[in-house]
Amino acid sequence: MKIRYEGNGTIAKILTDTDPILVPIFVKTPFVEFETGSDYFRHLAGAIVTQQLSSRVADAIFRRLLEYTKNDLSPEKILVSPVDDLRSQGLSYRKAEYLKLLATRFVEDPGLFKSLSEKTDEEVTSILCEIKGIGQWTAEMFLMFTLGREDVFSAGDYGLKRALSMLYNRPVNEKEATAMAKKWQPYRSVVSHFLWHYLD
Repeated sequence: MKIRYEGNGTIAKILTDTDPILVPIFVKTPFVEFETGSDYFRHLAGAIVTQQLSSRVADAIFRRLLEYTKNDLSPEKILVSPVDDLRSQGLSYRKAEYLKLLATRFVEDPGLFKSLSEKTDEEVTSILCEIKGIGQWTAEMFLMFTLGREDVFSAGDYGLKRALSMLYNRPVNEKEATAMAKKWQPYRSVVSHFLWHYLD
């Protein structure tokens, strides 16, 4: 499903009326558009690849992984792939192991993942964080980009804190970012998307 947020839309107006300091992020970016998806394994695998990497490097590794699997990035394909083959695509040993653990969980308990869209943000986060290699940040990215949830804020995300520091013209730490984001409920994800574009 395609999701689009307008920089001059109703939600942006509500947010800027509540918190005028957000005006520049909506002025800079006319709209934000992205595609959610039902291929949860592929999305989570992509999030694991992205961890602690620049988007440019992560994108390159993910493309190689897709080429290696012939665009069949499935739990079954990852399970039969030797770790050395996965590492040759640019993955660290640890991330290759995380992908295999994720694939094992999908194969052993597929019903758990099929029902994620019906669960609350807290329930989804709890389920995902039980899997080694998936932490709070990855769960938050999954909620925002895969499930399209509108009220998620990842206070630990470096890019969001950097964008807020630019807006406020001073360093903003995780605690401060969390407090700032309370004003944006129930549209914290919307602000996050525009903050990332503002940073770019």
